[in-house]
Order: sequence, then C-alpha cells, then structure tokens
Amino acid sequence: MAGEIAVEGLDPVTRTTAIPERSAPEPISAPSAARLTGLAGLASFVLIIVAAFVAPPLWNAPGTMATAARVTAYAQNYGGRLIASLLIYSLAIGLFLSFAAGLWAWLRERERPPHDHPLYRKGPVW
Repeated sequence: MAGEIAVEGLDPVTRTTAIPERSAPEPISAPSAARLTGLAGLASFVLIIVAAFVAPPLWNAPGTMATAARVTAYAQNYGGRLIASLLIYSLAIGLFLSFAAGLWAWLRERERPPHDHPLYRKGPVW
C-alpha cells in the first residue's frame, strides 16, 4: 500500500511487552495496626475539642423565636467559623469511625472462641 510507513518493533502482533507482576500489598503488622487505631482515636478526640473552640458559642445563637434578620446577621457574622467547625467535626467523626472499626477488629482478634469460655453450655438452656 502506498503511503504506509513500516516502523520496526511497533507491530502489535510481533511486539511483546513485559507486564510487571503486581504483588499483593503487605498486610500491616498487629502492633502497627493497634498503634494506628490508637492514633486515630486520639486524633478524633483532639479534633472534636478543636472544633468546639472554632465553633461560635451557642449562647450567642439566635433563639427559635428570632426574626429572620437576626438569623441572617448571625449566619453572616459567624459563617466562616460555622463551616470550619463542621469540616473539623466531619474529619473527627471519620477518624472516630476508623478508630471504632480498628478497635472492633483488634478485640475480635483477641477474643476467645465461645467453646473455650467457662460459662459456655452446649445446647439450649430451658
């Protein structure tokens, strides 16, 4: 065919490419996982405290019978602090959920099977 340019090594049929093997990620060791779980719990606690100080004081918030103008003025005055505190609270709750899941996994790993428990009985108790 006229106009075709043959480039050596780019023929998809004859070209072989080595695809590197992907290895499975290394699992986190138990002490490291427990340490990360503890750090997530501490970080969530610290972020909750920080968010409480960032948020405007609740005693300055307009009441339920406040006028729309007062609620709007409050939102304009403290809008940035409200959004910042909500963002920090969201991060804190995300870390707390990670902490709770890690703690559950850690406790589950150390739990004895029920048949080893001294109060375990076979069959129903009537």
